[in-house]
Amino acid sequence: MATRQVETQIQLLILPADESRIVGGQPASIDEHPYQVSLRFNNRHVCGGSIISEQWIVTAAHCVQSPLVRFFSIKAGTSDLTEDNATVVTAEEIITHESYDRSIADYDIALIRLEKRLVYSSRIKPILLAPIADHYTAGSNAMVTGWGILRNNGPLTTRLRKVQVPLVSSAQCSRLYVTRPITRRMICAGYVNAGGKDACQGDSGGPLVQHDKLIGIVSWGFGCARPSYPGVYTRVTVLRSWITEKTGL
Repeated sequence: MATRQVETQIQLLILPADESRIVGGQPASIDEHPYQVSLRFNNRHVCGGSIISEQWIVTAAHCVQSPLVRFFSIKAGTSDLTEDNATVVTAEEIITHESYDRSIADYDIALIRLEKRLVYSSRIKPILLAPIADHYTAGSNAMVTGWGILRNNGPLTTRLRKVQVPLVSSAQCSRLYVTRPITRRMICAGYVNAGGKDACQGDSGGPLVQHDKLIGIVSWGFGCARPSYPGVYTRVTVLRSWITEKTGL
């Protein structure tokens, strides 16, 4: 993944300066991914997020560290961030995981309660959360979407993109990220040998989806789409009970 802001070597996928987009992907339609939202701060795209109910969005904790809650909003129901008739709703409350550790991006998850309930349509729908019992096979494919940059330090996009990435075992991911812990709250995905496809700046907080279920949240990595450094995502199954505790879902 990419910087998402740099802390020593770790790169959290939050949007710095004016960057944003999926690396090595292709255009996507919100009709295919109606759970995807743009998380905005002062009406500027900073991260992605996923609709999990009419009033709740799940994203990465590092995306919502400002105390100015009412400056956050979400834009839903559009593939193009310049579209004027998209649904925009202000955040009412933000809940960051109590154990979130910014230094290693552990427990990198947050919930946003919206000021108004979303009205579902063909372009605005919730995604199912992966159940606690779900297990994943290394090498199986998952889909990541977002409005992040096309390449490291690349150009801004306003169009939703998608890319398919294979899951990487925790053991292999730990060997690759030898100086950074891969905890139980993390799941890795990417092309270890070739690189070239990944999430990047501006994609943080967005969905990693397999079999129409949310299995991961874009979190961090070393650079974007680099060989030997798969993207690291927050593992939803391990934090599923926390989501239920906070939202009742």
